[in-house]
Amino acid sequence: MRILMRGACLAVLLLWSPSLAQADPLILFDTTLSTLGTFRCRGPLECSGTGTNSITFGSGDNHATITFTGVTTSLQVTNHAMPVTLGVFETDFSPGFVFPERLSTASPLLDFNLQLEQTPPLAVTRTKTFTGRPGGAPTLPLAARAGTTNYLAIGLPPRLNPPGANYSLLIYSFHLPVIFSGAGPSTLTADVGATPEPASLVLLGTGLAGAAWSRRRRAVQG
Repeated sequence: MRILMRGACLAVLLLWSPSLAQADPLILFDTTLSTLGTFRCRGPLECSGTGTNSITFGSGDNHATITFTGVTTSLQVTNHAMPVTLGVFETDFSPGFVFPERLSTASPLLDFNLQLEQTPPLAVTRTKTFTGRPGGAPTLPLAARAGTTNYLAIGLPPRLNPPGANYSLLIYSFHLPVIFSGAGPSTLTADVGATPEPASLVLLGTGLAGAAWSRRRRAVQG
């Protein structure tokens, strides 16, 4: 099953790559995207701002504040992956600030919940959670939560497809990690575009996995 899933993921990359897509993007629809973001402190640390768009570690002359500002923007959904800005993290760090160090590097210092709202013609709201870890350094990487993917998939109804097209997933593939530091603001971006229906991806993934297995078997027998 893991082989099939990896094959399917590889198929997504192959089919979705702009270099392999048709010369001119196939336009599916125009939409408006709005984003909001909230932080959550993790663990018994000197941290404030849980439930808001701004979080602060420490206080006084030894602090780091990270504030997220979302966007409202129009975009054109096509079968090419197009980069889209989802928001900006502003930072205010005291000179020499170092993030608290956790006993386990796998334990996050914070969670960041990104809410995506899209309308029209696809009225949908989705949330993606990221984590900041491991701490113990002047910078803090923000990445996908452990055990999850670095993308968000939204189902597309057939009515949004142009005649002859069969795209059923809208994919937000996030550019990660985002690095928080005292050097200035950082931007959260994603490649956004439509992919073919899942059945084709699974079939292609199965074919890729089968081809790899056949080559391995021949090598063993030879």
